[in-house]
Amino acid sequence: MTERVRVVDCTLREGDQTAGVSMPPGRKLEIALSLDDAGVAMADAGMPAVNVDEQRFLREAVAQCQRMVVGASVRCRPDMVRLAMDCGVGAVFIICPISDGHLSKRLGMERGRLLDTLGECVDLIGGRASIEVVAEDASRASKENLSALVDAATALGVDRVYLADTVGSQSPEAWRALVQWMMHCLRGGPELGVHCHNDFGMATALTVAAIEAGVRWPTVTVNGLGERAGNADLGSVVVSTETLLDLKTGVRLSSLPALSKIVERAACVPVPAGHPIVGANAFRHESGIHVHGVLADPGMYEAIEPNRVGRERTLLLGKHSGTAHLAALLDAEEVVLTPAELDALRSRVQAEAMKQDSAAFDALLEAEARHRQAAQGVAVSQVLLWAHEMVVGRE
Repeated sequence: MTERVRVVDCTLREGDQTAGVSMPPGRKLEIALSLDDAGVAMADAGMPAVNVDEQRFLREAVAQCQRMVVGASVRCRPDMVRLAMDCGVGAVFIICPISDGHLSKRLGMERGRLLDTLGECVDLIGGRASIEVVAEDASRASKENLSALVDAATALGVDRVYLADTVGSQSPEAWRALVQWMMHCLRGGPELGVHCHNDFGMATALTVAAIEAGVRWPTVTVNGLGERAGNADLGSVVVSTETLLDLKTGVRLSSLPALSKIVERAACVPVPAGHPIVGANAFRHESGIHVHGVLADPGMYEAIEPNRVGRERTLLLGKHSGTAHLAALLDAEEVVLTPAELDALRSRVQAEAMKQDSAAFDALLEAEARHRQAAQGVAVSQVLLWAHEMVVGRE
């Protein structure tokens, strides 16, 4: 299989919507240019309805990105589409809530009215940008509602329809069946994309499963950022697609660590040590069995060469280190110890590693807690004070 998978990154919109995250426009532009340089095909870069700063950023991103298509997300409303078109974006992601719950309880709208409005939005775009219809809450929608959306999208000539597992509620088997059914319904019409959330920790797995089933437009975010538990992780999806499925994404794998760091700084959300591909421990080994194996053949405990994804292998000395690691270190320095001396050295390494500074770690946790508290948005008390001042000023 050699067909290209077109990665759609949502970090600048979905990632920026992560609770407590507020990326400044300058940082967002840096991320957009990094995504462009990395070879990402398309970006859902923001919602112009947020504010004028968001609109200004979208215009800058459109002007400066060389290859990546810069798109914007809008609600299914003509006025929102006009805002996006005024920003000059190359793609418009029209969010269409399609489950009965969203239609009735959130929008108070019948399905027919939603699809009529979708037609108005498509007419406004008029071929000036690609039309990306996002079937919000598709995984909990009826087949009847999804079929109606497919028929409307096909008749309107939209470019793509994205199945959104909005609350990450699908099992792998159910998701695969839904993806295959949707691909059958769209045959000869719009292409299919997917947008998976990580509420049950399966967003990346479901996205890769969809690609394996034939989807070629997966959505991702850098470091898996996003609403609640986040979205499918860009690095994990891209590397899985390239290595496990043998499909090309056009994304430069060596760019993933730097891209992760840029987003980590912009979002002020630390990447866990155990995060795949870009985490500090992704290519770090300590236990004696693993290090012994890696010294003999790295492939025994590594699924991919670290330098292929811009990383380096680290062999860590600690409580679980074995004599094979110590012997390799000593051999490199031309130091010879007897077996008894080597075992004694291993005991000293273990004892030293056990001296963990719990007080320093507690201080680190406290500092992290203070940071997170400061990043929780605007205090309710402050909002109420502003509102009171407005009332007084009006009087």
